[in-house]
Amino acid sequence: DARMWTTARDAANTNPDLLKLVPGSAAFSEEFSVTYLGKDYPCFTGYDAGNQPVGYVIYTSAAGLEGLVEIATGVDMQGVITSVDLRSWSDREGRGMVGDDYFSLYTGLPGSDAGSVDAVSQATVTSDAVNRAVKTAYSVFGILEGGN
Repeated sequence: DARMWTTARDAANTNPDLLKLVPGSAAFSEEFSVTYLGKDYPCFTGYDAGNQPVGYVIYTSAAGLEGLVEIATGVDMQGVITSVDLRSWSDREGRGMVGDDYFSLYTGLPGSDAGSVDAVSQATVTSDAVNRAVKTAYSVFGILEGGN
């Protein structure tokens, strides 16, 4: 079980960038990797104040217009997306950009619906990259929860 890589008592990571991605989290594990389709993805397990796991943050990326779009996806223990946050992108400012409102469209979706968010007009390639990266995060979540 991938969750056993770090135990709750070892969760001392209180990085605010992680805490905002999984509601109810008080601390996170140290970073560990999960391999999906031959690539390693950084992950963190979130724990509540009672040291119970409440979700994961999974870092993924996909090709955008001019380079990688890198995101952090929060997923709760039921597989619902709790947040998507842009970590970095290579597209020039003002071109191919999607705004914070776009990322909020993922919040509350079952991870299985991750690819259902419509692309943004004039930012289709970047929007599609975000969709692919969120879908990859959900696939990594499936591995974390014992799926394939």
